[in-house]
Amino acid sequence: MEYPDLTYYENGDDKIEISKLLKQLNLYKFYEEMDKEFYKNKELIHCQMCNDKLKGIANPEPELLELCIGVCNFISNNVDIEYFCNGTSCNNSCYHMKFRLYDHVMKINKFPDNIKKFYEALESISKSDHFKLKNCTILNFKLNKNEFMDFKYLYEFLFTYMDIRNNISKETDYNTQLYCKYIKIFFRFYNTIKDSCPNSNKCKYYSTLEELRNEFINRREINIIYDKCKYVKTPCEEGSNLSNDIPCLKERGNGFTIQISGDNPYNIINILFNFTPLGSLLRSRMNKRKNMLEHVYENNYDHLGNISKDKVTNSDSRGYNVLYQSDKNI
Repeated sequence: MEYPDLTYYENGDDKIEISKLLKQLNLYKFYEEMDKEFYKNKELIHCQMCNDKLKGIANPEPELLELCIGVCNFISNNVDIEYFCNGTSCNNSCYHMKFRLYDHVMKINKFPDNIKKFYEALESISKSDHFKLKNCTILNFKLNKNEFMDFKYLYEFLFTYMDIRNNISKETDYNTQLYCKYIKIFFRFYNTIKDSCPNSNKCKYYSTLEELRNEFINRREINIIYDKCKYVKTPCEEGSNLSNDIPCLKERGNGFTIQISGDNPYNIINILFNFTPLGSLLRSRMNKRKNMLEHVYENNYDHLGNISKDKVTNSDSRGYNVLYQSDKNI
């Protein structure tokens, strides 16, 4: 199955090139391993429940039964899912697997009743004595195609951003440009969907939107993007333009002739900070301080690993906000 699919990319947006680059990130390497495992073993010894649940469904798809049997064998024969991951993807490997599985299911069959039967089969199998993957329960997200795709893109960006951020500083100029353009296009996508998800009662990925806002605005990660990618804030064509939200981006101009919209002092301060020698000095000092705190920052980011466990010990953690709250709404 194609990944990352990036359907929100438009023609001419370097989709093929950035997809190749993203495949080298830990999350997508993990997806590749899961794709192999989902279809690796077709034995029916412990997986008869797949046949029982799916044989009478409406508009049956043979591939859905094949996937059920493959996943049944995977969860029945493997004790630890982290065996298949590397680096940062291990922090949340259980939830990554759930996302990848639901992605497969949605691409095969979009009928809610069929999807329900699919997950009922796996949930029943997970309660049997043959089930070994005890610390990673199967989850039916109960989302339609469009809802899930929006959730998936937000989730995947959140969990690949730190790898991207690290690569921006060390990659070649061309790869940096691709990464930066990917961030810019994702921010545009984010702004097209955010207003349709105003709270957790309206949609199931609200906590993911909130965590992205915290990442880039409250933790000021947006300044790294401005600096490394040579971008500036610009009004979005779609979505509300709020000063405390993730902005749309455009390339920084070569000269200092910049239009300042309105009489908001924040706009003037922002221009001085990004485009004057004094601003350059301030950014340099801030970056030095940020580097000193880098280890602590990344440890906080890695704390997201706690969310793949069934037991959540700290309701204030970032992981809890992103995924446990999403689970609760499903």
